[in-house]
Amino acid sequence: MRRRSSRLREDVAAGIRWGLYFATVYGAFALVLFFVRGSEAFRRGAGVPLLVLLLVYYGAGIAGGAIVGALLPIGASLGGAIVLGWLGSAPAFFGFAVMLTPPDEERRWLKLAFVTVMGALLVGTMCGAAIWFRLFGGEVRRR
Repeated sequence: MRRRSSRLREDVAAGIRWGLYFATVYGAFALVLFFVRGSEAFRRGAGVPLLVLLLVYYGAGIAGGAIVGALLPIGASLGGAIVLGWLGSAPAFFGFAVMLTPPDEERRWLKLAFVTVMGALLVGTMCGAAIWFRLFGGEVRRR
């Protein structure tokens, strides 16, 4: 049992590291955009300050990474990898939905749920499958 909990901790830590890596890559892109075009690029686009965008990137990276790390063993199969992609990307879509939906908008939580579920379903599942095929080439991984 001790070995299993140690492995879980390692997987969650690795997932969070990967989530932070992705957040840093996306954050670096946002910083370059900010330095090249200034804050006007963020105001004209989504009307979101750079700091809020970076917080969403890092929050989603930590949450999504922890989810993927905790459930990593199910990623050995293609179906499991698809589920991991969906669950792992859901925090990012939720963060973006919260960031872009006005707090006083009617039926806000319904819209947040729809964007989270559908965005993660459309993008996350494909990413999960693509990563599985890239890593395992169609072979089942044994742990």
